[in-house]
Amino acid sequence: MAELPPTVPIKVLYLGHSFVRRISDYIDLHPTHLNFGLSSSTHDIHFIGRPGGHARHLARAFPAVLELAPDLVFLDIGTNDLTVMHPQELFSQVMATARGLVNTCGVKTVVLLQVLPRTVEGRFGQPAEFQTKVEQYNNIIQSNVYHQKFIDPVYNVPSTPITYWFHRGFRSDIGSLIVDGVHLNQTGLPLYIKSLKRAILRFSPEVQRQLALSS
Repeated sequence: MAELPPTVPIKVLYLGHSFVRRISDYIDLHPTHLNFGLSSSTHDIHFIGRPGGHARHLARAFPAVLELAPDLVFLDIGTNDLTVMHPQELFSQVMATARGLVNTCGVKTVVLLQVLPRTVEGRFGQPAEFQTKVEQYNNIIQSNVYHQKFIDPVYNVPSTPITYWFHRGFRSDIGSLIVDGVHLNQTGLPLYIKSLKRAILRFSPEVQRQLALSS
């Protein structure tokens, strides 16, 4: 199978709620994390953030996504929705967005990112019941997407271009990494960037294969 020339970078889009803007702002202030520490000859990283964003509104970003034409999209959404929505309903909305990114925007792979819990304290904190919803939602994604059991109801085929990433290192003592109930602090942000970098490297070979097949 033919491989992509090394001079063709994978175009990566990080799309979602306020985490996206905060990660982008942090990188601007800490140039060592520029492009997630990856070579510009292999990866070209972009950001589209919607502070306070909800899954049902992300389709509004599709024109910008089409113009950018990314190969790999990381979708970071859900924590705002779970304050008022059942996990299964959120899963349906997020999958609709992911399918739109693949079928409308031509994205080769969409990665659904694990939703992090919130703390009880803080401006954006939530009661303990919220953490149960977060766990339920992540379990739904793992069962239906990560293990590739999800069958796209529109096309009746396995939704393999849509997958899942679990952030290691954010389960225990999450409170020490959160500043206001939801957003990561100066300790949590570089850990999150490190996890995103691992995810980019994990899915890059699959995207390269798809790009090679379509060239």
